[in-house]
Amino acid sequence: MKSLLHVALVVLCTCLAQAASAALVVTEVMSSSSHPTGGKWDWFELYNSGPGAVNLSGYSWVDDNSSHTNVFFPPWQLPAGKTLLVTEAPVGAETAFRNMWGLPTNQLVYNMGTANFWGLGSGGDFVKVFDPSTTNPVALAVFGTATAGATFHWSREGTYLGISQAGQYGAYVAPSNGVDGAGTDVGSPGITVSVPTLSTFVVGLLPAALSTAMPSQSITIHSRSISNGLASIGFGRTSNGTGWTWMTNLVTSLSNGLYYAQTSIIPPVPGIYYYAARWEFNGFSCYAWNHAGQTNQIVLNAEYTLLVTNAIRAPYPGELLITEVMASSSHTNSAINGDWFELYYFGTEPATLAGCSFNDSANVPGLNVFPDIPLLPGSVIAMVDEGPSNIMIFKNVWGLGGATNIFSRAVLVAGEVPGLSSSGDQLRLYDPLNEQITAVSFGASSNGFSFYWPPETDPFSPGAPLTSTDGLDGAWRAPGGSDVASPGVVVPEPATALLLLLAFALRRRAS
Repeated sequence: MKSLLHVALVVLCTCLAQAASAALVVTEVMSSSSHPTGGKWDWFELYNSGPGAVNLSGYSWVDDNSSHTNVFFPPWQLPAGKTLLVTEAPVGAETAFRNMWGLPTNQLVYNMGTANFWGLGSGGDFVKVFDPSTTNPVALAVFGTATAGATFHWSREGTYLGISQAGQYGAYVAPSNGVDGAGTDVGSPGITVSVPTLSTFVVGLLPAALSTAMPSQSITIHSRSISNGLASIGFGRTSNGTGWTWMTNLVTSLSNGLYYAQTSIIPPVPGIYYYAARWEFNGFSCYAWNHAGQTNQIVLNAEYTLLVTNAIRAPYPGELLITEVMASSSHTNSAINGDWFELYYFGTEPATLAGCSFNDSANVPGLNVFPDIPLLPGSVIAMVDEGPSNIMIFKNVWGLGGATNIFSRAVLVAGEVPGLSSSGDQLRLYDPLNEQITAVSFGASSNGFSFYWPPETDPFSPGAPLTSTDGLDGAWRAPGGSDVASPGVVVPEPATALLLLLAFALRRRAS
């Protein structure tokens, strides 16, 4: 137990040290204003977390377009605890921007004008800030498809807070649209907040050697945290990814400077189980879970001690299924014939792909990392090995011009989409702890036809794929090309929908 605590505290100190050394944070981005022309401006907010002022002379920023060059900030002093708003509003019209948002006259605003400000993509982009060497990024904000009229929002520590909503985290509706009436944009320019992060809270599961029990026998699970909060402990089968149960209303106790929670579970049926601990702090949650087991018995051992998310967790293993893979497109247009794959989320509560990663048969987790892509129950996303300028072409070829769930490789926080071999390959998906969530294998491709796995397939053992057929299971022939598939679209069969509703009902009853 001492060794686990030692590891937790080392990680905590490391995170605190990293937080202390970081000075600049991109805390807000507006990439899709809903105001009329004349007040419809992209902008972002740069916060100095201290401890001292930052001289911005020589500092610059750029977006995700590789053809764009760095744009330099003015040679201003940004005091500790203050923000700079960088906008594409006309040069010299800083007062107009302040008035639109009702900002004080001392709020630092720098208007670059549309000729100097790289437009931020409403379909996904990033803001990367460099120090004067222009080789060392000191701040980065990655964001996906925008909600028109609302900003993306981060805390002072860099924790993603989601899309701004009036009344939350200081966000409000702009009093003016900058032209002829009341504002519609929602954001919090000049206002930043601090929220619990990994550097504040560490959660662990206690490894009491190896604990086993046959069904109907009780097992006590322990968890601990260095900060107090609302504790829950849960367990569920991993053989089919359903039946997760949270044991709530646990009483925490303080011992030797750590907060403890425990509860007993009784496995309802034979199988392989996960168990997890969740501690909630002011609306944010920290998770830790294990993965161990043998058929027909429960084997509990805390292999993992740390996993932290914010209010939205990562998917549990077994909650995502790879439903489709295109490894051999027959499109002749090189802008749309990149490999792609599709994911289907059937968890019963919101999750995020932030920190999850994927790879092919190389089986190396943590290389190709997703950004914060929200997952609601039933969500479907497709990841395409094309740049952002080709994604709209891809959508149009497939007749999906309005789709928002198809993503370019440019949104990835790290890595790329590995080439999927047309002669046979694998695709593996990992959670933020590099634990495998699901994986598929496929053989030689029929040129122009995707492989697919129906949504009722077991994500732990997906088995051999089917080959897409025009008009079957929702597949169609691209109206602007020759491939047959169903990118970004999953058609659950009636039995699947019934099982999902049943699992959701059981979970609600258990909680």
